[in-house]
Amino acid sequence: MLPLHDQVVQDQEEDKSVSQTFLQQINNDGNYQNIVNSNNTNINPLIITIENKNLLSSKSKEIQPSFHESFRINKQSLIIIILPILIFGILMLISIIKITDVYKSDLKIKYDYMLEEQKKNNKTIQSLNETILEKNQQLQQVNDQLTLLNKKKYNSLVIEGREFGSAHGTHFDDSLHPHFTSSHYLNGIIARDNDDDLESYQFYYPSSSDNQDMFISERHGKQNSSFKKDFQFENYEKIQRVEGQYLNKTIAFSNGTNLTLPIITGLQFYTTKEHASPSYAGEEGEMFEEEYEEYTLWYVTGRSDQYIYQLQFYWYRTSDID
Repeated sequence: MLPLHDQVVQDQEEDKSVSQTFLQQINNDGNYQNIVNSNNTNINPLIITIENKNLLSSKSKEIQPSFHESFRINKQSLIIIILPILIFGILMLISIIKITDVYKSDLKIKYDYMLEEQKKNNKTIQSLNETILEKNQQLQQVNDQLTLLNKKKYNSLVIEGREFGSAHGTHFDDSLHPHFTSSHYLNGIIARDNDDDLESYQFYYPSSSDNQDMFISERHGKQNSSFKKDFQFENYEKIQRVEGQYLNKTIAFSNGTNLTLPIITGLQFYTTKEHASPSYAGEEGEMFEEEYEEYTLWYVTGRSDQYIYQLQFYWYRTSDID
């Protein structure tokens, strides 16, 4: 072992080395570098080190409030920035909610209106359907009545045909001719005109009981310049269908008035043997025709003056007239 003196010296040297290393690690500041690096073994440098630490602690305390103040300023700035954005967002949300409410309200109003209109339309349609049903029922009743009348009519000996033309002019009735009897029947036609294709008529009436007992009716209408047709079917050949036309013509009367009236023209007859009288080649107008099953033409009535304004045919049941 070393002597006690030598051990003390050695311990001091080791303490010196440790002190220098410790101070050198802690103190790297400018004013204290020389003291730290000195070879002074005095214990005072340790006190300096402690004072240096106090100084650093004091500076740290000065820096810490500054940091907190900067953080507080930044926080306030952030609040100032965020707050308007938040307010704007809230206002936008309120606006969107209001717009949505208005839109929903408008949709509800439109829906209610459309629903109400649909209800009205349904009521209208229902009313129309009821009206149509009622009209159909009425029409059916009318058809039933007509059917009944037709049955009664066809059971009759004579059928009074429709009136073709207008009620203007003087009435005539070939059955009022002095030679007319129930055995006479219309069998031919004489047509005259004044080069205007509008005709006046006379009709042949033979008798089914006497071949010699035939007469020609008075002329209906005042056209007499030329014959247009003079045609008579064979004896006992009966007419079962009549066709004709009527033209609208403006007529100047002697009293100075002008009237547009339908004029009868273009008569054509068809027999039970499918023979036809000469066809009409004049101006075409509105067609009419008449025919009754199991009936043949008997005689004609109507109205005429300058022209023939109306014709009405009477039909006799075939078995009876035969």
